[in-house]
Amino acid sequence: MQSLSYPLIAKAEVGSSFDPSRNGVISAKIEGFGEGYQDVYCTSPWMTRGEGGFAGMIPERGSSILVIRPIGVAAWYFIGCLFDNEPLLTEGGPNKTLEKLGNANRNLKDDIGGAVQAGVGHPGVGWHMQHNSGQGFGVKEQRSKKGIRNEAAMYTGTGKKVACIDSPAIDGIITDTGSKNGTARTTMTAEDPKSDKLCANMYQTETTGPTRFFNHESQTDIVVVDGREMQILNNSTGANAPAGDPDKFHWGNVNIQSKQNDINIFSKQPRMDAREEGKDGRIFIECLNPTGKEQIIQLRTLGEAGTGNNNDAEKCVIRLHSSGKVEIKTGPGFNVDIDCGGTINMKAQQDINLTANGQINLKSMEDDINIDGASEDGAAVGKIWLNSQHSSPALPEIEVEEGYYKDKGITTY
Repeated sequence: MQSLSYPLIAKAEVGSSFDPSRNGVISAKIEGFGEGYQDVYCTSPWMTRGEGGFAGMIPERGSSILVIRPIGVAAWYFIGCLFDNEPLLTEGGPNKTLEKLGNANRNLKDDIGGAVQAGVGHPGVGWHMQHNSGQGFGVKEQRSKKGIRNEAAMYTGTGKKVACIDSPAIDGIITDTGSKNGTARTTMTAEDPKSDKLCANMYQTETTGPTRFFNHESQTDIVVVDGREMQILNNSTGANAPAGDPDKFHWGNVNIQSKQNDINIFSKQPRMDAREEGKDGRIFIECLNPTGKEQIIQLRTLGEAGTGNNNDAEKCVIRLHSSGKVEIKTGPGFNVDIDCGGTINMKAQQDINLTANGQINLKSMEDDINIDGASEDGAAVGKIWLNSQHSSPALPEIEVEEGYYKDKGITTY
């Protein structure tokens, strides 16, 4: 087609706006210039030749538009949309016009305005407004038998992006820093995303660097309101431990510390007969590795406890109180060691039973050994028998309970 010495203006009908390269080219049937579809170059009130390609709004399939062929140019250019009847929409759409797209229906194409393989081979709707440095806004509605991608996004030239997505795979809002060296992304889902990793009405934060929450003048509440579990899990294997860490132990830990006041751990679950065995809320502190060799559970105070049996000696205390029974048991062949810097006081409202398969040894290093069968006021109330077969053996009854997760711990992740 040769260029003309005068401009031509004509009406046209958009047949396809599929433009994965974002060069601003659409396909339209131009009145008075045959029944076929010709390329029409989109225009914009403002754009640059910067990175990102066409930076304007592309008319939808079926739109009635005005086009112009300038003086000395053989190509057609888009002027604007008309409000005429749009037969392509009212008559069900130009099915055959998609044939010119060739393999686009079968092979997903890259779309520089969105994610890789976002162009699904259907004309759809899409427009972008983008500055020459790369930041801008974009809207796309693309459909095919293989997928749907409906998205409205705000992005920058370095990859930062806030996207509202109504596609089935990601039905939600994504905030992404677009870092090439790691991840910093927040996802908020809506009804039911078709994904194994997401669920409905979900809030998820992912970071490669630290995740921090600071509250400067109030309190921080994390509450499950009639939902399910609250889980805190460190799944680190040490693969990203700090370089040069002399202890090689600054990974995998869960640390809870109060620098100014108490740490409280409560269970307030009332007895529920509908639960297994009708149990109340319980508290378990366990080392779960069945092949562990150096597992330790330690309770310790480091304060200045004073000396002797005075008031200061009672200010640093480890207390065990039970409204019922207290049980202590070791593995076969292991000891229970008690080293007291003062006096060991033991009292029972009933009997005290001691049984040993070996010897029972009593030794006073510096004073007498006193054994009395008497009441607190000194009155004799019983006899002391030696080798009389009157003693009763100690028969401790110690159980091992398991929590809901048994010895598996948290298995969600």
